[in-house]
Amino acid sequence: MPSTRRRRILLWTWGGLFAFLILGVVMMRIGSHRFDAPDPVHGSVMRVHGQVSDFFGAKADGRVVLFDAGADAEGRGLDLLLGALKSGREDVSDIFFTHGHGDHVAAAPLCPRARLHGGSADADMMSKRGPIVPGFARYMGVVLPVPAVSLTDALAAPTDVPVGGGKSVTAVPFPGHTHGSMIYLYDGVLFVGDSMNFEKDKLTFAVGVFSVDTKLNHERIAALPSLVKLDDVKVVCTAHGGCTPEGQTRHMLDDIIARAKS
Repeated sequence: MPSTRRRRILLWTWGGLFAFLILGVVMMRIGSHRFDAPDPVHGSVMRVHGQVSDFFGAKADGRVVLFDAGADAEGRGLDLLLGALKSGREDVSDIFFTHGHGDHVAAAPLCPRARLHGGSADADMMSKRGPIVPGFARYMGVVLPVPAVSLTDALAAPTDVPVGGGKSVTAVPFPGHTHGSMIYLYDGVLFVGDSMNFEKDKLTFAVGVFSVDTKLNHERIAALPSLVKLDDVKVVCTAHGGCTPEGQTRHMLDDIIARAKS
């Protein structure tokens, strides 16, 4: 009798866990299609907040520059953002990927004229010629499948990429979250993807279970003053926690840099 009861308990336990897993997958897929109305960040930059991840866009000489492309392969968030910029999909000239995880690249194939910029070390993961890393992120790839994305500009060194109107995007390799993680500075906004997060009024480090090398992530953050001119950074935008308030950004950057060095 006791063994029968234990089997029933185990059966109900595993059944409950399976149901919870299925519910989580369903909710995640539904959430990938849900976005808030775009809102201004700083200068010409706009943000569209999604339940899974945020991404950003700006108008440059009549063209649109995107920073990441969200988790929705059908482009709902993309069209909201482009509508706020009074543009369409064919107006997107450049997309800059902070890294190659699927929740940041999904809508890119919907922009037929865009040049696709990203870290060279993430190129195989994005094009599906290589595995999703780290292993935990691989499960997210099953939950939220996205199309393959092939970079037209695989970046391996710091560079300035002209985007029109006399403006350029400063692109800096920032490995740690993924091997090919990048950060970008444009129009006073530093786009960091998942290499930093914004939680409870402070910037925090990359989430360990989704990162390939947290030690390297800390080292790159500690080296940030040598990588970008901090005086040019007015706002830091993350992919899941929003953007820092302009008046507090420098203090928050100095704080996370100090913590990374300790």
